Amino acid sequence: MRHHGRRGLVEAAALRTLILLGLLLAGCGDPDPVASPVVGEGEGEGEGEPAPGLDAGEGEGEGEGEAPGAGEGEGEGEGEGEASGAGEGEGEGEGEGEAPGAGEGEGEGEAPEEIELGSAARGEWLYGIYCEVCHGDVGQGYLADAAPQINNSTFLESATDLFLVEAIRRGRPGTVMSAWGDERYGPLNDVDVADVVAFMRSWGPVPPIEQLPAVPDGGDAELGAADFAGRCAGCHGPTGGGLLDGGSAVSLNNPWFLETASDGFIAHAVAAGRPGTAMPSFGDEGMADLVALLRSWATPIEDAPVARYEPDLDDHLINPAGAPAQFVLTEDRFVSSETVNAAIEAGQKVIVIDARAADDYLRGHISGAVSIPFYRVEEATEHLPQGVWIVAYCGCPHALSGRVVDTLRAAGFDLTAVLDEGWYFWQNEGYPTTDGPRRGP
Repeated sequence: MRHHGRRGLVEAAALRTLILLGLLLAGCGDPDPVASPVVGEGEGEGEGEPAPGLDAGEGEGEGEGEAPGAGEGEGEGEGEGEASGAGEGEGEGEGEGEAPGAGEGEGEGEAPEEIELGSAARGEWLYGIYCEVCHGDVGQGYLADAAPQINNSTFLESATDLFLVEAIRRGRPGTVMSAWGDERYGPLNDVDVADVVAFMRSWGPVPPIEQLPAVPDGGDAELGAADFAGRCAGCHGPTGGGLLDGGSAVSLNNPWFLETASDGFIAHAVAAGRPGTAMPSFGDEGMADLVALLRSWATPIEDAPVARYEPDLDDHLINPAGAPAQFVLTEDRFVSSETVNAAIEAGQKVIVIDARAADDYLRGHISGAVSIPFYRVEEATEHLPQGVWIVAYCGCPHALSGRVVDTLRAAGFDLTAVLDEGWYFWQNEGYPTTDGPRRGP
């Protein structure tokens, strides 16, 4: 069966992102330079054209809300223009708002002054906050285990904008690639995602290949399995699960990857490889069979609406009435899962921080852990006590948790450690885990 990805099923949010990205890459529109957030004063009335998919309306008044590119403050002004997220109307008022990806509560402060909303420059700033820690400052990859080289030419020339948008928004659930879209509790809205993709496109080649070669129908998954075992399993794992399947490379059996990757994208990766990485070029032989095997691994995606989640940063202690845990670190940084689990089972007091994005936490976390994504840790320092061991973990297993520990130590928290083996080892060992917003069972 030929598969062309999720183009016919994509939600309106992804389509709006693509519209914004298309305008940006085409050089259309005239986004105002913003220092996000900004404060201004004035008085007047104005008209604007609504963003795609939003209704128009009229009114006046005052209130609070979220508006891309607008920070806390009061402001009135006059003029005409286009505003993402604002409908057509006239009115006066004052209000407060939070800038996407940089607003109050995200712990990352303000965007640089004069940065344009809807620009590759803003995408570079956002990328530096959320992506660089694993993928490197220019997409070179592998700062975290199985975080691929996303600036690779054969990747960018075959990846559609929709593929990149959905990879950022939805992530790869069950792997170390988190969901960054705000509909999955992440910090990035549609404009933010479009800006990040625009920054990635600045690495070239632009535009991507318009028509990838077709893959013949009728491939044999059994023949593909034999080919995969000989050529691919050593890096991608025997069942394509990547790092979590005993391999060292990305997961190929992930439902969201298989939902959004076209047959042509898969074939191009196999035939052209990823120059400069461990992924060689294998040519076209047996391609239809190999693609048929990967398609046989597809399972239904999980895309149910979810309620907004916000962790209680003051609720963080495990065994609050117990004696404080005592750890001896390896390399002055790491503590083993076995040691931490033993301390918790012994009733000792400890704090365990899940440094991953919130969607990962909700899908499964160490029982008793508190969700503090690495990009919010500075905000959390005022809620955490001194004199109690704080252990941070992630899935990769050291990049995000290491960022948390470094930030805490810089803030004066000496009793801090990285969980050496990370989340997936803890889970596979059968140590206590919980899913959903509850910290513990």
